[in-house]
Order: sequence, then C-alpha cells, then structure tokens
Amino acid sequence: MPYRFHPTKRGLYKLAAEKAAELSWLELPKSSEMLFEHGKHSAWLLWPYHKIYFTPSPYPLLAVEQYGDAPSDEAKCVRQRKVFNFSLADLQAYGLIKEVPSKESCL
Repeated sequence: MPYRFHPTKRGLYKLAAEKAAELSWLELPKSSEMLFEHGKHSAWLLWPYHKIYFTPSPYPLLAVEQYGDAPSDEAKCVRQRKVFNFSLADLQAYGLIKEVPSKESCL
C-alpha cells in the first residue's frame, strides 16, 4: 500500500473543526483535553458529549457525533450525527496519512 495511516490529535481536530463549521447544530469543545486513541485502521477523539471517529479504509470517512448524554453513560443517546467522505489528497493535506515511498529494486 503506498500510504500509511498517520493520525494525530491536531490533524484530526483540525479536520473535524472545519467540517463542523458546516453543521449548525455542532460546536466542538475548544479544549484539547480529549481522549485521543488510534489503532491500525481508525482514530478517534472523545469529549464528554462529543465523539469524532475517523477511518481511512475502505473509504476515508469522518463521523461526528454529538450526544444528549455523555458517551460513558450506559444510556447513550446520540442527538446528532454526520458522516463526511474524503479523498486521499485531503487526508494528506491534514497529515492523517503519509505516502510511503516505494523501494526501487536493483536489477
């Protein structure tokens, strides 16, 4: 694969903040005190009433959720949810994926 998933809290928040500007119902918390976790194929940011989930494959997408109750509560109530799709060029611009140079074979 020519690209490597390279999520960062800053890159993911920047992407989410720009997309959240399109949503009248969502105002992201300004605090950087958020849970940031990532695995091989996904990354997420978590505040008490917001969740941002990102995955680059099979199709790059960002899911923004605003909860009526905190996500840690047993009775989760998603008040609003929006999913955005992206191109590889967009993700490179935000630093969420990086191109891996292909190794040329010596013959």
